[in-house]
Amino acid sequence: MAEAESRKLRMQYAGGMLKHLGLQMYGGAVPAIAELVANAWDADARHVEITIPLGKSIRRNSMITVLDDGIGMTFEEINDSYLVLGRDRRNAGHGKTPSGRSVMGRKGIGKLAGFGIAQTIRVDTKRNNRLTTFEMNFREMLKESSRNPYEPTIIYDGPDTGSAITGDHGTRISLSDLQIKKAIPTDGFHLSMARRFSILGDIFTVSINGGKLERDQLDLEFRFPDQDTTTEKIPGMGTVRWWVGFTEKPITQEEARGIVVLVRGKLAQSPFFFNLSRGTGGQLGMQYMTGEVHADGLDHVEDLISTDRASVRWDHPLAAPLLDWGEKKVREALQKWAYQRREKNREKVIRHVKRRIPHYDRIQEFPDPQQRELMDAVNKIAEDETILDERLAQIVDFLLRAYKHEYLFNLIEQINAADEDSLKKIQDVIGEWDVLEAIAVAQVARGRLAIIDKFRQLLDDNSREMPDMQEFIEQHPWILRPEWAPLTRNRSIETIVKNQPGFSPKKKEHPNRKQPDFFCLESPGTYVVVELKRPGESVGRDELHQLSGYVDDLKDHLTNDPGQAWSVYGFLVYHEMKAEANNEIARLKKDGMYIERWDMLWVNADRLHRDYYNVMKSRCEDDVRVPPLDQEQA
Repeated sequence: MAEAESRKLRMQYAGGMLKHLGLQMYGGAVPAIAELVANAWDADARHVEITIPLGKSIRRNSMITVLDDGIGMTFEEINDSYLVLGRDRRNAGHGKTPSGRSVMGRKGIGKLAGFGIAQTIRVDTKRNNRLTTFEMNFREMLKESSRNPYEPTIIYDGPDTGSAITGDHGTRISLSDLQIKKAIPTDGFHLSMARRFSILGDIFTVSINGGKLERDQLDLEFRFPDQDTTTEKIPGMGTVRWWVGFTEKPITQEEARGIVVLVRGKLAQSPFFFNLSRGTGGQLGMQYMTGEVHADGLDHVEDLISTDRASVRWDHPLAAPLLDWGEKKVREALQKWAYQRREKNREKVIRHVKRRIPHYDRIQEFPDPQQRELMDAVNKIAEDETILDERLAQIVDFLLRAYKHEYLFNLIEQINAADEDSLKKIQDVIGEWDVLEAIAVAQVARGRLAIIDKFRQLLDDNSREMPDMQEFIEQHPWILRPEWAPLTRNRSIETIVKNQPGFSPKKKEHPNRKQPDFFCLESPGTYVVVELKRPGESVGRDELHQLSGYVDDLKDHLTNDPGQAWSVYGFLVYHEMKAEANNEIARLKKDGMYIERWDMLWVNADRLHRDYYNVMKSRCEDDVRVPPLDQEQA
């Protein structure tokens, strides 16, 4: 340690750069860590290992580390190169690493990227088994920069006796005192990191929390070219490589949608569409588009990439040829996609009709002119390249079932007469579909309201014919809420709750029943714990705490699967409530639990079904074909 005390590290500032930049360009985990990965590439690393808390809250002691097996640095190299801000590394090595790689870094500030998300950076770097460890603190750097060169704190300088760097060379960057406020989403982080580098492969691998980072994670429906990339020469720019792909469904992740531009294997332009206006055609196709353009010429003569490595200086004359080329290429790709999507939809229509033999036979029952008219209408709808398989099947099925009705003949003819912009006509068809749905909802609501009225009568008469309500609600959960109609009983969830620590059969079971007096209903992402109290039972705080205990137990179990979105509700139906429980009811309702008397259950069910009907009715305005709820059934 005596040797470490005799030497000092000094960070030298080029033109007050630290204060001028403010490190805001590296805000966010992805851009900050991507710069550290790029540094590892420039250090001839073959593997980079990122350890980062993903999908969970950032705590005070949380840390991010980036470990590589590159050549590492000596003490002198740290002082003379690493700690010099604004140093163009390419001038020193003619743009190549010792192994011959093209150097990614150019501006000489990527080493500060960690300060975009952390206050403290620790560097452990080793060359020929000699380890140097030092620490930089952003607050101290700002304090010193106006007076003297900043001197990082040297922690160790000597032979390695057991660091995290297992080989005889490499570097480990540790970021602590993190300034990230929100949890970093796992999928979003992987996707964004993968889009920032094209050099991932056999000679350079990156792992995140032990899992290998892979490229091309989106499933593409169409790709131009089918494989690899296409090379073109652009006057004024040089040779570029590119590919464009389209997914089957709209791309929801912003980082994945659009074309990225990469230079020397690293992101230079975040996803965009080469400034192609959405109003010029292909507007819908942009939601499905992804791709890459590799253009090393953007910093061959002059650096045309902005400091944050997220955009190109497109207003520069040297970048203009690439922008013009890219706009034309995006337009061509959208046209190809629209054509191939329409052709694929036509094939899907034919397969759908032939697969549904009863429907196909129904078409053949019509005279030849009407058969052709119907098939022309179906094909016209298929030309809308944005219709997904499920929706296309619904619309075709609707036409086949409804064609015999007089009021649709004119609509079919309108579709057949439509020009290339047939979307409006298709919306008319979907409008007719909404009418049919409203008619169906009216019939369902009227039937359910009749059942509700019957049960209210049985309840008022205290009839012995009242069915087992648990069994009835299991089979008809719409009694609780109309939107819960798809729910079914899930006994495995009930078992999970019973197996939770603290479950007490004596406390949580009815004394006269062998099974707990609750059951669970479930549909994807929704869970409802239901307790039905028998007439004559008085409900108080204990029973309410029992319900909230079931719900909390289920939430505790589901929390172990953070990748799944879910909602948990509780529902208790009672006959009499003790006065002591009034305040508790108000609190539980805020936590997503419903507490209702038996008589009010039917009143609310009636009201909710009428509200549901009115919503569906509003979609069709005053269409006379939708029957009123109070109309007598035939």
